[in-house]
Order: sequence, then structure tokens, then C-alpha cells
Amino acid sequence: MSGGANGDRQRHCRLCGSAVSAVFSRRLLRRHDVRYWHCDQCGLLQTDAPWWLEEAYHSPIAERDTGIVARNLELADIAACLLAALGHKHAACLDAAGGYGLFTRLMRDRGFDYYWWDPHTQNLLARGFEGDPKANRYAVISAFEVLEHLTEPLAWLRGLCALTGCKTIIASTELYRGRLPPDDWWYFADDTGQHIAFYQRRTLEYIAGQLGLRLYSKRNIHVWTDRPLNRTRFELLCRPALAAAWSRVARAGLQPRVWSDSELLAGRGG
Repeated sequence: MSGGANGDRQRHCRLCGSAVSAVFSRRLLRRHDVRYWHCDQCGLLQTDAPWWLEEAYHSPIAERDTGIVARNLELADIAACLLAALGHKHAACLDAAGGYGLFTRLMRDRGFDYYWWDPHTQNLLARGFEGDPKANRYAVISAFEVLEHLTEPLAWLRGLCALTGCKTIIASTELYRGRLPPDDWWYFADDTGQHIAFYQRRTLEYIAGQLGLRLYSKRNIHVWTDRPLNRTRFELLCRPALAAAWSRVARAGLQPRVWSDSELLAGRGG
């Protein structure tokens, strides 16, 4: 068992900077005893400063993540509906922390102008369509299953918005209710050691206020945007079965980029 050098020191919230209190400990990766800290100001539950991440990310995608394809197919349908509802159907979009590029490829296959960016993972499935937050403008950033991995979530989101000019973020993460989640909450993901930040709705509301954006949140889907969105419609679009049915309507007028992307890459000598 091991621990960080400052494991017993009073902490400050890595999101809002307020004082936090130690609430419990858990064993991560079956060998590291880690303390968890709760912020009464913004509601973020966070681990010790995560000294174990190099070990946790020996593989960027956890080996036991057998649902990665199913989730990306579901998220692609939801994102297609949300982009249409927000008036961003034809906009350039960036999938931040995009993993192996599966979501970017799915969105391009559906006709959207999507790009991949992830400084920590190899792009395997959307090669040739890498994005650059420092060089390009994007109307929408998607960050699916990212927030729970971030050491400083607000700084990360604020930095991307500043670099890209983005005013719409579509994200996913599981939320907990009450002051603390139950001990057996599956989202702690003790065996992977990769989840280090856990959110309540009020945590997302705090982020919205700091970014100057509206928050729309339902289930595990969360949108920060400067655009108005009917809340009832949003909540319906977050239902996977309805999104799957409506995504074809949302994509009306778009041409799949499967062959055009292949021709574009061939022209580049790819």
C-alpha cells in the first residue's frame, strides 16, 4: 500500500479553491489507499492529488471496458440530435480527449465536421482528422467520459473554450445525489484508478456560472452552451432509444463522409 506525500494535509478544492474535508478512503488498483475529499461549496468529490496515474494509465482505455463501442454508438446518436437542436449541425466540432478516435469517426460517418484531439492517446480510427485547439476554431467541444479523469476540470474546460472560441460543450459523466455517493457506487472504478473527480448537479451549475453558459443536464448527458434549448426537448433527446430514432432526422441534409474522407486522404498521399 502506498500514499502521496501530502495525503494527510488539509486540501483545497481543485475546482473552486474552497476548503475541503476528508470523508473516506478507498483502495485503488488493489494496492493504493487513497483519501477522498468533499467540497461543500461546489459539491465536487475528489481524490488525493493523484500520484498513481502513471500506473493507472498503462493502457489509456481500461482493459475491462467492454462497453466502449456500445456507448460510442449511443453517444453518436445523442450528439447528432443535440447538434441539430442547437443549430450546430454544420459547425466544426472537436472531440476532446477523444481516445482512439471512434467517436470522431462515427460522427464523420454521419456527415458532421468532426475532429479528434487527445494528447495522451494514439488516434487509431480517425487518422487524418486530428484537430488542434491552439490553431483552429470550433463551435462545439465534446468531452465524453472525460470529466471524471480531470485533475483541474474547470481550468481544463476554460482553457479549451479560450483557445477554440467554443461556446458549447457536450459532456458525459455520472452524477451522484446527496452529500456523498453510496459506498458501492460503481463509478468509483477502484480497480482502474482512473476516476479522480465526481460531480453533483450543483457542481455542473457552478461550472456553468464560471464559464458564463447555460447548463442542461439529464441522466449522464450535460451541455453547457450560450444557446437556448427547450429543456423538455433536451431531456427527450438524452433518451438513447429516442435519439436513435431521431438521429436520422437530425442528419437530414448531411452527406456521410466515409468515401469523401477516403478520397481526401488519398489526395494527401495518406
